[in-house]
Amino acid sequence: MAIFNNGTLGLLHGTVGGRVYYVTNGKQRVRALGKVHNPRTTAQQQGRSAFGTLSHMAARMKYELRTGLALEAHLRDTTAYHLFLSLNREAACSDGVDYGALQVACGPLAAASYGQPVLTAPLRVEVTVTTSAPSAHGSIVFLQAYAPAMEESHLSGPQPLSSGVAVVELPHDFAGQAVHLYAFSGHPDGRVSPSTWVGFLSMPAPEA
Repeated sequence: MAIFNNGTLGLLHGTVGGRVYYVTNGKQRVRALGKVHNPRTTAQQQGRSAFGTLSHMAARMKYELRTGLALEAHLRDTTAYHLFLSLNREAACSDGVDYGALQVACGPLAAASYGQPVLTAPLRVEVTVTTSAPSAHGSIVFLQAYAPAMEESHLSGPQPLSSGVAVVELPHDFAGQAVHLYAFSGHPDGRVSPSTWVGFLSMPAPEA
């Protein structure tokens, strides 16, 4: 319903038929009334559920995101939490979360090349690192693990990039979990590279 406003030079405010009338800077404006689409389709509900999963991930990964996203978030005048959601919006799809497309780090450094993750002990994962121009990648490397079933993440400490390998020692509660692994390089001043999903591993079940 539109309202005839005598106090604004007799201009309309509201809806008439399929149009919306409003006033901006004293001038009458009109636009088409948008169509309301069904918000309860299966695909939309699944998409919202996947985005909710991302939001929960970001909340549970506060410590890890401070390493991979804090500096870039500061430069963009936002938070690491909101930057994570912005970077990964397309990873939340009707089929769920595409963990292989997730970004857990973002920055100006060049991404190194990584090999497949290898389990060298029950909870120890190693990934080889190759750099084309070491100065472009920084001087340290991180390896981050995420276990979707228990919604837990673990980030390795910084390791020398020159060693050619990144290692993460996972806590005991990761035993028996399916784990996604992400690597990124960095510099002690906080600059990092975009993260790379390096693979997926199933950790051995805990010993009886």
